[in-house]
Amino acid sequence: MTSLIKGSNTVGFISTGGGILALQQILVVEKSKPKVVLTAKDVTMLYTSNQYYSVKVTQDGKALAGKTVKFTVNGKVVSANTDKNGVAKVKLSLNPGKYTVSASYDGIKVSNKVNVNSIIKASNKKVKKSAKKLKIKR
Repeated sequence: MTSLIKGSNTVGFISTGGGILALQQILVVEKSKPKVVLTAKDVTMLYTSNQYYSVKVTQDGKALAGKTVKFTVNGKVVSANTDKNGVAKVKLSLNPGKYTVSASYDGIKVSNKVNVNSIIKASNKKVKKSAKKLKIKR
């Protein structure tokens, strides 16, 4: 028998006497690889809190362990491996501001926003000055 190709194929069965006993139409389909999914959330953090950006890698609903995920944080590319739960993470050490971080694995990419807030917030206060005392109103 010749090799079957993807699509419709006709196969003939021949008896030992040389006559065709039956013809059978066979449809050959390619089994698709289960889809890889990356799951991550936006991060809001305080400056110097050194939080992590985490990504979960799953395929067909199951965690993928031991896979290398590439992260891009503020233009810098770093890699981390997934743990037994399919989670890879990278520590965020960023100055106050807004950033976009991304993670990629097996051609799949996910991007999220990171907001880094200042620890100290300054605001203008009214000051009433007298000859001997300095009084600050809140």
